[in-house]
Amino acid sequence: MEEWRKESIEHLDNKTKALFEAVYDNNLIKVEELIADGVDVSARDERLQTPLHWAAEKGHICIVKELLAKDVDVNTSSKYHGTALHSALSSDNPNLEVMETLIRAGADVNLPEPTGYRPLHYAICVQDTNAVNILIKAGADTNVKQKHGKTPLHLAVTKDNLEIINILIKGGADIESHDKNGDTPLKTAIGDRKPKIEIVAALIKAGANVNAKDKYDSTPLHTAAWYNYSTVVIPILIKTGADINAQTQSGETPLHTIVRSKNPTIDTIKALIQYGSNVNAKDNDGKTPLHLAASSKNLTIEMIGTLIGSGSDINSRAKYDQTPLHTAADVGNHQAIDILIKAGADINSLNKFKRTPLFEAVDSFKPELEVIKYLIKLGANVNTEDRHNTTILDKAISIDRKDIISVLLSHAASIDWGKEEQRNYFLNSTLFVLEQGNPYQKIKAWLNIFNTFSEVSDDPQYTQLSQKIIKNLAVAWDSIDLDELKITFAGKKIGDISKVIADLYNVIEFCDDNKDKYRESNPELYESLQKIIPGLEESVDVFKSHKTDLILEHIGSEITLSEFKGRIKFCISQCNSFKDTNFLKDFLTDYLDQDHEFINEIPIYQHLMHLNGTLEDHA
Repeated sequence: MEEWRKESIEHLDNKTKALFEAVYDNNLIKVEELIADGVDVSARDERLQTPLHWAAEKGHICIVKELLAKDVDVNTSSKYHGTALHSALSSDNPNLEVMETLIRAGADVNLPEPTGYRPLHYAICVQDTNAVNILIKAGADTNVKQKHGKTPLHLAVTKDNLEIINILIKGGADIESHDKNGDTPLKTAIGDRKPKIEIVAALIKAGANVNAKDKYDSTPLHTAAWYNYSTVVIPILIKTGADINAQTQSGETPLHTIVRSKNPTIDTIKALIQYGSNVNAKDNDGKTPLHLAASSKNLTIEMIGTLIGSGSDINSRAKYDQTPLHTAADVGNHQAIDILIKAGADINSLNKFKRTPLFEAVDSFKPELEVIKYLIKLGANVNTEDRHNTTILDKAISIDRKDIISVLLSHAASIDWGKEEQRNYFLNSTLFVLEQGNPYQKIKAWLNIFNTFSEVSDDPQYTQLSQKIIKNLAVAWDSIDLDELKITFAGKKIGDISKVIADLYNVIEFCDDNKDKYRESNPELYESLQKIIPGLEESVDVFKSHKTDLILEHIGSEITLSEFKGRIKFCISQCNSFKDTNFLKDFLTDYLDQDHEFINEIPIYQHLMHLNGTLEDHA
């Protein structure tokens, strides 16, 4: 005997306890003796089960008959499992003779147990076809519901038992009955993880409404989309009249559903589109399937590409004028950002709050640095303001993301010293900001801070700021590793290097022009400026050396005169200041001294000398 059974009769006297034990052991003689000795046949264990419940559950027909002969109440309910008829159906192999005996003795075939399950529900749970037939023949209600509103047909569907399904339908089961979630048996069948196509077909053949809606107005097709039954269920539903663009209470179509599902497949997306899904349908928030795709990291590039290739509006506006790109940026969906931009999405599109996708990326729940850098690389404007005049830099400062601040500064984000929050932040955090990123990024950020600082350095109200900022800049410059800087040059264009060189020259000029001015009035600032100059000049040499390498690489050696003229013209176009022109003159002088194969060809040599002379005149 199971331990729980032993415990359930511990409170009984010895004779009553012996009766339950005899029933369990199918000891008819002992049962008869105990009954003759006056033991109460209606006694209950702790679960309120009687000896009849035990006998029915164990399938002990002789003891069942003996107990019934003593006029026990056949419809007495236990605490958890209803009547003896429920107990008879709770085993994996119900004793049909016990069932029939109980029914003949007056067992109510429609009496519920505490959770609302009737004997017919039990019979379906154990999938006993004969038991189902016996109960229906005895008057079992085929449309009775348990506490969750599920009928016997709902349960038969979840058990994938087509034979019982057909028996129930013939027995009058309501094919359109809704459970508490509003699910019909058809929707329940499709919601099964492994739906049997023959069951779906049988229900539809019996008249199931393929557009029946649950309490959220979701249809069977929405369910099929959620579980990705593209090659099995969706074609059947569509061919039998399912509305491909049916919308739930939230405005979601089946295509929305598959896109936001946990395991979307390209086959299901293609199937829905093939059958006529509106790729630009909007839910109640104005979101198209592409908006949902942009916010989900479960979709592949192929899936997003399929939506776009099928006509999805890449700049469609949802609630608050969010585009799919805003959505992708907000959740940090790198691959969605990539494909949307390549498809022509406006990278600087403004939503209702005048925020760009880059702004959304910085203001997201978990800002991702690589996504922010990628948006900037693709052309995102770093200096936009929202409707509250908050800049992207303001937002990065408010969340104290020094890595993001450094990236923004290295891409010319404007610093507004007039804003107290920015002013205070850079007073206290300049060094920390300039510790972020690689040396090239550090220099770009450094130059941005210095250039904006130089604009206010003579303003009396910024005296303290000037002293602190320039001191921090001097310290930060010492931390830049020039050897590492050379490594990070890889991939930089001649124009990029030229801009940095020009900016560095401007800083050197500023320091030279202003240091003496501060010698008496601000010795500390004077010392800081004086300290920076040698490092700046060394950096210029590093950048110029790298620029020379880039130009040499671009010009090449085994080229024709016309090719050389074209390439050197390009190099000149990359020189954007007098000092750059001077630099190119020095470069050409060095180049003429090198032993290139064509250097002795008079036309090319003359061209180089002429170009050199032109640069001398310009200088």
